[in-house]
Amino acid sequence: MFKNKKVVSFISLSSIIFTIISFVCITAYIYFNISFNVVVSGSMEPDMPVGSVIFVKKNIDTNLLKDGDIILFKYKNNNIIHRIVDIYTKDDTLYFKTKGDNNEFIDDFDTNQKDITGKHLITIPIIGYILNSIRNNSLFLFLFFAFVFIYCIFSIRSILKDIDEYSTLSATYDALYR
Repeated sequence: MFKNKKVVSFISLSSIIFTIISFVCITAYIYFNISFNVVVSGSMEPDMPVGSVIFVKKNIDTNLLKDGDIILFKYKNNNIIHRIVDIYTKDDTLYFKTKGDNNEFIDDFDTNQKDITGKHLITIPIIGYILNSIRNNSLFLFLFFAFVFIYCIFSIRSILKDIDEYSTLSATYDALYR
């Protein structure tokens, strides 16, 4: 199909990397209660540049949070990730004052503990651009299945070639030593 082995190797390697990343994300989401979000604003730069992917531990005990922790929370149907700058209790409910690292002022609202959806674990820059375009584009399924299909075709081709070589070697061995 392709005469250039570098192209075949690149496609195979890309497919394997894509499959591994997909497997890790799905496993983390299902078994370790970890989700990921894409950073869409510059409020947490430079630590979390726009286009980064952040991994967040979900269903955390909000009583264990402290000043300086970075949390993901809902505010007016938006996911926001900011740093905790103050914690206080009112009517037996925890409230958090937050601020984006790149913002000049503390947020003008307080976050109720029930609105917190997770605690920041790790940030991976740039990948979010890819994930956002995939998430917002129905082309994702086509690309995913195209990668899987191409990988399968090349794998089957390689297996058939190995079987053919084995048959040739086996026939040569039989002719020489029997």
